[in-house]
Amino acid sequence: MKRFIFAFLLLGSGLVMGQTYVGSMTIGDYTRREVRVDLGHDYLLMRSVKFARMMPVKLDITFPQVRRDGKQLSGNNIVPTSEGKAYEKYRVRDLRGTVSDTLRFSCLMGKKELHYEGILQRRKK
Repeated sequence: MKRFIFAFLLLGSGLVMGQTYVGSMTIGDYTRREVRVDLGHDYLLMRSVKFARMMPVKLDITFPQVRRDGKQLSGNNIVPTSEGKAYEKYRVRDLRGTVSDTLRFSCLMGKKELHYEGILQRRKK
């Protein structure tokens, strides 16, 4: 019985954490591969990303208030954040995407188009 409860708690914590995808992000003329994106119930978290070749640091960027309706993603007028700091200048507009075993989305981030496509990472048993 204890094993059953433990397994149930582990499964439940996996559902709360969301899903992780790994793929490519293109913004303007810059493409970055192996970008990890966590998709939660109402947010996207892009881990350790750079948005230009010469960008000196990598950031974890959260897009809060992403709407998920079945397999469809959408959002508009979203202010991305990193470590609690809001980036008004890079406001996300017209976010549209789909989610299944593949996550695809595009949006306008600031004045540049951002496109992402990644594959769901299965948790090891």
